[in-house]
Amino acid sequence: MTRIERTSADISQLQREFGDLSKRAVALRDGFSGLNATILATNQLAQAVDNGLPYARPLAAVRSVAGDDREIAAVLVLLEPYAANGIPTFAALHAQFPAVADAVARAAPTTGGEEWYNRALDKVLSLVTVRVTGDTAAHAGGVDAILAEAETALAGGDLGAAVSLLDRLDGTAAAPAADWLRAAHLRLTAMQALSRLQEQAALRLAQARG
Repeated sequence: MTRIERTSADISQLQREFGDLSKRAVALRDGFSGLNATILATNQLAQAVDNGLPYARPLAAVRSVAGDDREIAAVLVLLEPYAANGIPTFAALHAQFPAVADAVARAAPTTGGEEWYNRALDKVLSLVTVRVTGDTAAHAGGVDAILAEAETALAGGDLGAAVSLLDRLDGTAAAPAADWLRAAHLRLTAMQALSRLQEQAALRLAQARG
């Protein structure tokens, strides 16, 4: 092989290597672009959910940019049923709680008896019941303690703790809290799903960066 032929072969090899590098660069650029779009769409979805807004559009945007990512798709399935109406906000749940707690306190049996006269007395007392709060309720135990501890948890921003406490209610005391608990469980599920979604997006970005 002559010197010119060797030079020509070297140039051809360099051109092939440069072509491969160019393809890799394009793939990396496209990958980063897709990941950035996924993160942006995920953040927009999280903002809509947090504000209690309908989120069908941002959810569809995440699904579109995520492509065939099965793990992200599995999380979106959890959020999809509530996209049209949105998720109750923490602020709304917190604001509703005092009325719910008062209703629970009124519904809770006072005498603890099953006889007709005890049930009648409970009904009368429920009309005039004033809910005990604060340390007094905490020391009293029972339903009053549950409500007081849940109120404290909400004041500290801990919806999960408040839900766990109210889940302990039973009998007639549980009924007035049912709708509030349903909404609170829905919010907890949504926030857990969003956390998983953001973790998946961040993980993929870290993997792409190597």
